[in-house]
Amino acid sequence: MNISDFLIVVRWQNIVITWLMQAVVYYMYLLPYCDYPSEPYPSFILLAITTGLVLAGGNIYNDLRDIHTDSFHKNKSKMIGSQVPTSRAWIWYYIFTTGGVVSCVVGWMIFDWPTSLAVIVILSTGLLILYSDYLKNTILFGNLVIALLCALAVWIPVYLIPGCIDITFQTKNPVAIILSGYILNAFLLTLLREIIKDKEDEFADHKTGIYTIGSISLPKFKGIVSALLGIITISNTIWIYFLFPVLKLVPWLLGVLFILVPICLMIYIFNLTSSDQKYARLSKLIKVFFVLAVFLLICWQLY
Repeated sequence: MNISDFLIVVRWQNIVITWLMQAVVYYMYLLPYCDYPSEPYPSFILLAITTGLVLAGGNIYNDLRDIHTDSFHKNKSKMIGSQVPTSRAWIWYYIFTTGGVVSCVVGWMIFDWPTSLAVIVILSTGLLILYSDYLKNTILFGNLVIALLCALAVWIPVYLIPGCIDITFQTKNPVAIILSGYILNAFLLTLLREIIKDKEDEFADHKTGIYTIGSISLPKFKGIVSALLGIITISNTIWIYFLFPVLKLVPWLLGVLFILVPICLMIYIFNLTSSDQKYARLSKLIKVFFVLAVFLLICWQLY
C-alpha cells in the first residue's frame, strides 16, 4: 500500500475542493464583512481538519459497506479488500471518525465554537453512517442527505465568527446574495451528481438488492433529472439577475460564462447524447463546476 492508495480511499479530491470552498468563503467574504477584529487562523484550520476527518471517515465507511456491491461495478475503484486490507481500512475509519469528534470538542472548548456547530459536526458523522447502512437503499432521500451535508460544509465557517451568521439572512447585502446562491448551488449540484452516480451504479445495485433512484424506469429517471436541471437553470438565472447590481460588469459576465455555460453543457449531454459514458461525463462536469465556482468567488472578491 502506498500514499496514492490512501488518497484514493479517502477521496482526496472531494476533500480538497471542500477545503477550497471553505477557505474562500471564510477569508475572502466572511472576515472582511463581519467586523471581526482579528483573523483566527487556528480556529479555521481546526475546522478544516475536522471537516476533512469526518469526510474521510465517511468515505472509508461507505466503501467498507459497499465491498460486495462494488465487486459488480466494472468502473469503480476496489482499493479496500485488495490493495488496502479491510482490517486496515477499519482502523483508518475509527481514527478519522474519532479524530473528527475530538477536534470538534477541542474547538468547542478552546476556540469557543458554538454548540450548534459541534452538533452539526457530530450529527454529520452519524448521518454518514446512517446513509451507508440504510439511506443509500432509498429513493432520493439518501441523495438529499448527502446534498444537505455538502451545503452545510460550505456554510459552517459562518459559525466561527460571532454574529456573522446573520449575514446569510440579509437579502440586500452583496455578500449574502453571493453566498446564498453559492450554497444553494452546492446543494442542487451535489444532489444532481448523487442521482447521476446512482444511475451509474444501477447494475451493481440491482445485483445486490439495493433499490435507489437509479433503479426506477428510464422515463421517470429522465423526468426527475430534467426537472432538477430546470430548477438549477432557473435558480442560477435568478441568482445572476440579483448579482448584476452588486458586481462590476466584467466579473458579472464571468459569472454568466462560468455558471450558465456548464449548465447548458449538462443539459446537452443528458438530453442529446446516447453514449454509455454520458453519466460519467455529467458527474465529472459537475465536479468541474465546483472548481469554477471557487474561481468565480475569488474573481468576484478581487474585483
